[in-house]
Amino acid sequence: MTSKSKTFKTTVGQHWKLSGILVVLAVGLLTAAVASSLAASPRARAATTTTVMVPASSPATGTGIMLTAGEGVTIEASGKAKYGSLATELANPKGFSFGQTPSGTGECGVEQYNNGPFAYPGLNCYGMVFKIGASGVAFPTGTKITFTSPVSSELFLGMNDATAGYSDNSGSWTAKIKTP
Repeated sequence: MTSKSKTFKTTVGQHWKLSGILVVLAVGLLTAAVASSLAASPRARAATTTTVMVPASSPATGTGIMLTAGEGVTIEASGKAKYGSLATELANPKGFSFGQTPSGTGECGVEQYNNGPFAYPGLNCYGMVFKIGASGVAFPTGTKITFTSPVSSELFLGMNDATAGYSDNSGSWTAKIKTP
């Protein structure tokens, strides 16, 4: 009976040693897997605010800000920019909607039909626009817009004017871009 008892104790002791080794191996593998997945996945970027000047002389200017798909973005725009050679031809970032009459010109809708194609047809005349990627779709910013980036690429900002109308534009708007 003593030998059976002794064999049982040895078997249990070996079992606990083996279990301990398996637990250590499992914890090690799990730690390695978690570390590997963290290294492979994009890390959340700290919230930042970047101020850029948006020239009225271009339909789209790169901001140098690289957006990531799924990242939240807020653009707050202010100031007045000249969309023509007359002193009164000034626009805030909202620009002019279809039925509005910009200073010294016809209605925005008439301008888009009669003054040659606008860079971004259907959007407000002389308003600020944003695009994600140089060839991305343009959207109006107005004075403030918050959105989630659908793709990863550089943020572009510019003015919506007739494609032949940028040469007499001057000045710029100020845009504060907050990410994420």
